[in-house]
Formats: sequence, C-alpha cells, structure tokens
Amino acid sequence: MLSLRLDKETERVLRRAAEREGISVSEWVRRCVAARLARESRPTPWDLGKDRFGRHASGHVDRAAQSERLLKDKLHDRTGGG
Repeated sequence: MLSLRLDKETERVLRRAAEREGISVSEWVRRCVAARLARESRPTPWDLGKDRFGRHASGHVDRAAQSERLLKDKLHDRTGGG
C-alpha cells in the first residue's frame, strides 16, 4: 500500500483527469505509474547502438565541437590557402 500527498491544485487537476476518463483516482495513478515504468524498462537509443558508435573512427574525438574549424580548414585546403 502506498500513500501520496499532493498539493491541493495538483489533487484537483488529478481528480478532474480521472473523472474525464471515468475511472478512480487510484486507477488513473496506477495507469500512469505503469506507463512510466514501461518506458523506463525500454532500452534507450544509446543502449541499442553503443556497440556501433565510434566504429569508424575519424581521429577527431571532438569532431562535433570543432565542426566549424574543421570545415574552414577543409575549405582552406581546397582553395589553396586563400
């Protein structure tokens, strides 16, 4: 059994939401908690791809942070330095 204390405004909004769905406040909270727990248990995009990230290393560990400078350098090389 779990008890929960809410401020009056949150409780008012919660009661109205449960009434709109035609369910009890307890059922509304149970559904929300179940939905959140289901989202928490799913793997994140990072979890799904972490073994692939960095496989084709560019040698630039800070490529995103230095993208503007790298682009300028590349353009400078193409134009012969000018």
